[in-house]
Amino acid sequence: MILLDCENLAILNVLRKKSIVPESGKVEIFSDNIIDDDGINYHIHRSAEKSKINIDVSVPFYKDYKEANTESFLSKIYKSSWQTPPPDFQYSMIHDVDLCEKERDESCLTIALFRKNLYAAILDHFYSKMASGCPRISMTIRSGELISFACKPDRVIVTYSMAFTDQTDIIISKVFF
Repeated sequence: MILLDCENLAILNVLRKKSIVPESGKVEIFSDNIIDDDGINYHIHRSAEKSKINIDVSVPFYKDYKEANTESFLSKIYKSSWQTPPPDFQYSMIHDVDLCEKERDESCLTIALFRKNLYAAILDHFYSKMASGCPRISMTIRSGELISFACKPDRVIVTYSMAFTDQTDIIISKVFF
């Protein structure tokens, strides 16, 4: 079964579960790694400050993301939770467990929507470049997958390119394409 939710449910569940402080007041130290289907690595762990949970993110093909100025776009979305990433990570956010319940749940959801917001940052960059006259832009999304945008006077053409490496996938692609 394929889940088509925008938010990463694994991250959302971990954050919601770890945001609840037990009646004893003793919070557990934890460290979870989650890798989504785009190869984005999330390291979720309790910081030295017990009321904060750190979410450090590492993305493949970061060079392309950096060229798209994603940090500026994302820092506007994550505002006060945005922080300088540790070594080996490109993005980092902090989740405050002490927020009121509504704000805490909104924070969990916003962090779980990171991948969607990352792609929104890329598209925002592409559209602004095309508006300034750049005719074609391409970017590697995953290993063997490329997305291209070509600007025409009356439309934008989006091309998604995928390299099939598995022999079964190659045969199936020939049948359908």
